[in-house]
This record gives sequence, structure tokens and C-alpha cells, in this order.
Amino acid sequence: MTNVQTRSNDPPEIVPAVGSGLPPTMLDEYYEQALLLLGDTEEGRSIFESTRPRYLVEKVEDECGRLIISHKLKVGELVTPDVLPDTISGVSRPIWREAIQQLAVRGLVRAIKRKGTVVTDPGAWNLLDAKVLRWYSQTGQIAEIVGDLAEVRRMIEPFAAARSAERASDEDIAQLYRAIDGIDAFVAGERGDLIAGIDLHSGILKASGNRMIYGMVPVLLHALYAIYRGMSVHATASAVGEVTRYLRAVVDAIARHDPTAAEKAMNLAIDKTHATFARAAG
Repeated sequence: MTNVQTRSNDPPEIVPAVGSGLPPTMLDEYYEQALLLLGDTEEGRSIFESTRPRYLVEKVEDECGRLIISHKLKVGELVTPDVLPDTISGVSRPIWREAIQQLAVRGLVRAIKRKGTVVTDPGAWNLLDAKVLRWYSQTGQIAEIVGDLAEVRRMIEPFAAARSAERASDEDIAQLYRAIDGIDAFVAGERGDLIAGIDLHSGILKASGNRMIYGMVPVLLHALYAIYRGMSVHATASAVGEVTRYLRAVVDAIARHDPTAAEKAMNLAIDKTHATFARAAG
């Protein structure tokens, strides 16, 4: 593993390009930098690759999604093929319709009779969708929803921690301790990626024994990356260091099979994470 202290160049922050969207090179950088920070593992790559646009309909959806999230397309504004960049302009009607349907599923657009497809109010956007979170992250708009992210995490992770305290096996607990030790190593500069953090959070969700909760791992992964991606590796290590003792308290409570303490500790960890992000963003 690359030592954080010897890293000569932290990944540059991705700034949205002026115009209709992000150039393909910046889109690729988003995924590569995610894997650099979070760790290039099979699980991490599969989760991020699942939201990378491959086919034309996905690219159309992706372009429109970023235009909407970045407010370049305003609420109530018509969404037509004219908004697409030259690289994917001139798409067929079936491709366009399918892309619009996908945006509608995520709450970003709706059809109005005798008017057309328009951008909806942000209150209708599905923030529990991994693609929507990615668009927020890519366009630099994540600060707009950091409070919402904290609330969603409070709905899911403390409950998952409590259930894990009731249901975790000895193997689950051992995995959680390996993960928290890995986070400590990242903070100490002994490793250069945060895959241990993903292992910890996904491990807690998995140990809850609830398959629907475990299904939230991709959303959580994109949310955590969105929070930390604007920071350098050094700043991220410092920010994570402020949260580590709360996360270890969660694992200790799960190991003691104390659901009340596990839930309380996770709430404290979430509060600290988002307070740290708000301070860094400010």
C-alpha cells in the first residue's frame, strides 16, 4: 500500500466543466479517483462500475441528470434533445424516451400534457438512488444535500448497528475489528486508501441480517465518497481521525451484543462525520 505521508500528488478535485456537462476524461477521473481513495477492490469496482454509463441511453440519461442536478436546467424547464452535447446529439426517439423514463423513475423529470417533459422540484428527486448521488458529487452540489444525507444515514445505520449487536456472529465481529484497525492505519498514514471504511460500514449493514438494509451499500458508498472526495488524502485522513473513536465504540458495542450502545455510538459517529464535512466545506 502507498503510504499517505509519501504521496507526492493528491488527486485533484474534479470541477464541473462550463457548458452542457463533464468531458469524458473527467467522468473517467471520477471513477479512478473513487477507487484510489476507497480502494481498488472487486466489491468497490463493481459498485462504482454499476453506475458508469456504458450504452447510449445511459449516456443520455447521465448527461441530462447532471444538467438537472447542477441547476443548468431549471425547475419547470423543458428537457429536449437540444440540451445534449455534440458527442451524443441526434439520438433516436426510442433512445431519448428510454433515457427520459429513467430520469422520471428517479424523480428528476415529469411529463406535462400539451407541454412536454419538464424538470421537477428538487424535493421530488430520489436521493436514495446511487446515480443521483453520483451526479451530486460530480457536479460539486453535494453540500446542498449533506443535511439530507445525514438524516438518511441516521435512519439506516444506527438501526443496522443495533441489529448487528443482536445478530452478529463471531466472524462478523472479527471482520469489523479488522476494518476499524484498517481505518486507524489510514489515519496513521500506514495505508493510502479507505477501503477499510467501506468494509466497516458494509460489514455492519450485512451483520444486521436484513437484506434490504444490506442492499443500501451502493448508496452508502457513493454518499461517503461524495463527502470526502473534495478533500485531499491528508485532509481526509485528518477528518476520518476525528470520527474513528466513535466508530470503534460502535464495533465494541456490537462485540458486547449491546444494541442500545451500538445505536448511540453510530449516531455520534454520523453527527461527527457530517460536522467535520460542514467545517471543511465552509
